[in-house]
Amino acid sequence: MKINKVMKKIIFLLIGVFLFAFGCNNEILDTDSTLETANLKYSNTKMAPIKMVPIKGEVIISVDEYDEQGLGINGKMAGHLTHMGKLNQAESTWVTLYHDFSQYPPVIIQVNDLIFCAANGDLLYGTYTGSLDVTTSVIDGFCVLENGTGRFENAAGQVNVTGYPWYDELGRVEGIRFISEGEISY
Repeated sequence: MKINKVMKKIIFLLIGVFLFAFGCNNEILDTDSTLETANLKYSNTKMAPIKMVPIKGEVIISVDEYDEQGLGINGKMAGHLTHMGKLNQAESTWVTLYHDFSQYPPVIIQVNDLIFCAANGDLLYGTYTGSLDVTTSVIDGFCVLENGTGRFENAAGQVNVTGYPWYDELGRVEGIRFISEGEISY
């Protein structure tokens, strides 16, 4: 049931990206230049333009609970991200939405909900999609940042992440060190 909902969200996201990337252009639709100028003037007086700023840092995740296959399903995050500072480890959490084994071996794909908590308590929400290549122990993915509390209300952005896991005595991923870099609205 959860997989279907997540897959629907991913499909809608991909359709939205497709429509945005390959949507209308000036060659297809004629526009009235006086209307365009009036709309631009009106919009500039009502709302400041969105400014994107770089965000980067290092995040260490720990696994608190495993599923029956030995894969992490939730845990905590620590580390440092620009614009957030040091993460509040007790309140920065992740939860697995699903694991995809369709490319296994060697790749396991994972989708997680993330909550980053800044030192002052402001929250930033994200969704991570990434893969673990079990032959090289390399993790590669991206995190879509969307909304939050305090100074992150209405925030949006995307961060590319790479990482390397370490394992416990049973061979399960015990934690991951992620390096991240991307942009967030300011």
